[in-house]
Amino acid sequence: MTTKSAADPVLVVRGVAKSFGPIAVLDEINMSLAAGERRAVIGPNGAGKSTLFNLVSGRFAVTKGSILLNNKRIDGTAPHRLNRMGLSRSFQITQIFKGLSLYDNIYLAVMSRHKRRWAISRFGPVWKMIHQETEQLLDLAQLTPLARKQAGTLAYSEQRALEICMTVATGPSIILLDEPTAGMSRSETSNMVAFIDRMTKNCTLMMVEHDMDVVFGLADTISVLANGRILATGTPEAIRNNQQVQDAYLNGSTE
Repeated sequence: MTTKSAADPVLVVRGVAKSFGPIAVLDEINMSLAAGERRAVIGPNGAGKSTLFNLVSGRFAVTKGSILLNNKRIDGTAPHRLNRMGLSRSFQITQIFKGLSLYDNIYLAVMSRHKRRWAISRFGPVWKMIHQETEQLLDLAQLTPLARKQAGTLAYSEQRALEICMTVATGPSIILLDEPTAGMSRSETSNMVAFIDRMTKNCTLMMVEHDMDVVFGLADTISVLANGRILATGTPEAIRNNQQVQDAYLNGSTE
């Protein structure tokens, strides 16, 4: 039986390639994330960032290679099963229950972690715990004043915050965030960076993000994708000063 040491990476992408028919999108992607690491994946449009996320989160099947979570191979595993194994993601397009209250959205996410289904009668120690954890998450997220508002009536940035809160509520050890600040103003983006920092303190984080202020504000490691391959991986400072990266982004522009 394989045992896991403290030094083992929690997520490994090994020799992964992805093609759609004759079109190769990713080729020989190798990446590993340590527990507690915050990794940003950046690159020009069409570099394969979202495809990589969809492979890791189980939405696409790999063409070649393997993906391991805590030393267990997960490529080909359904997204809902990955969630139960501790890997959860948010999407570039917000995925929430707009007809329910903000509180009920988070409540449902906490319920899923406790393997409970919605019931008219919700009494007993488990249901009490679900309620308490929902309240604690609302407090941590600073969303308590909005708890009873219908999710579909919230401002866009508030809906994004809710989705991330729901992602955290499922109890993952690894969180994937796809363009978490897309469509936000500068002040909303600044608030979201602080929010993500607060909500993911005890998790391993992997995110795709085009805003370099967000990337440099949250990530301790950055991987740069270009033409379906990883061009460079390093600290924010190393990536900022990497000439190949600057060339890939056309005269140093990282937008």
